[in-house]
Amino acid sequence: MDRIEALRRRLEETEVSQAKRLAKAQFREGHLEEQIEAIEHLRTRQKGPLDLVNSITESLPRLPTLWLTVLEEKDRVVSIEGEALSLTSITHFIRTLKRCPVFTRVDLSGWEASDGTLRFRAEAEISYWPMDEQAGRKSGFQRKNRPIIRVIVLSALVSILLHVVSIWPLQTEIDSLERQKRNSESVLSQKEGNSTDLPQSIQSLSRARSRLLPLQLALARRESPAVMAQIQQLARNSDLEIKSFVPLERVRSRFYQEYPFQISLNGSFHNLGRFLEKVGQCEQIINVTNIVIKGVDGDPNPGTTVRVRMTSSTFVMENPGSNPEKQAD
Repeated sequence: MDRIEALRRRLEETEVSQAKRLAKAQFREGHLEEQIEAIEHLRTRQKGPLDLVNSITESLPRLPTLWLTVLEEKDRVVSIEGEALSLTSITHFIRTLKRCPVFTRVDLSGWEASDGTLRFRAEAEISYWPMDEQAGRKSGFQRKNRPIIRVIVLSALVSILLHVVSIWPLQTEIDSLERQKRNSESVLSQKEGNSTDLPQSIQSLSRARSRLLPLQLALARRESPAVMAQIQQLARNSDLEIKSFVPLERVRSRFYQEYPFQISLNGSFHNLGRFLEKVGQCEQIINVTNIVIKGVDGDPNPGTTVRVRMTSSTFVMENPGSNPEKQAD
């Protein structure tokens, strides 16, 4: 009888210990997966502006029957203003934009005749931005609470098992006691030696760490003047004239801090594309957002056909020396 009671306690301790270790491993894996998802979003957005500019350029007619005067991107929405010689050119331009994978929606807002041309306005929604941040937060909440739910379920199963065992008749035949002993030893052996949930979770955790490491290297460890100098050099190498480079207020996120800069540039639309291409190829993650492009006529510099204002951001890891896995304790 004492032997069965000892096995019973040992079984309970083993289940509780494994449940805690499994919950810790799943919490750590969920935390790492959220980090990976956040940094991968930044990397995806790094190449987005080049796709945007290329898509618009390739949608323009080959003959000079339509030209753009203003292009502004903000919060996933691109506002386009331009002029055309005919309504046919406008509808062809809008129809071509709708076939571009970088846009999820393209609408012609309106047009009006003015001085022998047609002025038009259009609006498009870009696809390389996270589509539903609220859904992302919900997904993260579910991932974070999944281990807690599993612990509750395991605890309930343990309680049920103990209840069943406690009400089992204590005055049973010897052969019944022997069967209980053998069954307890079998269950204990299975719990201690044949459980696969915990090893599988540990393997998943190791894989998540391996995936996260190269992504973390793409974020700066601290605010680096070298990254700011690199952005300026990329603009010069693309034959763009830097008119201003103004630091903006730092933005703190869960896994990183964003250091944005407002940049004003003069040059050509083609050279702007070269600059965005170089930015998209940087190993360090750099995002370009809030792009405003305005056409210029009669500038003293013949190479200046557009004036550009944009926000360029670098990212620094949030508390890189801390160990977020301690939150699982």
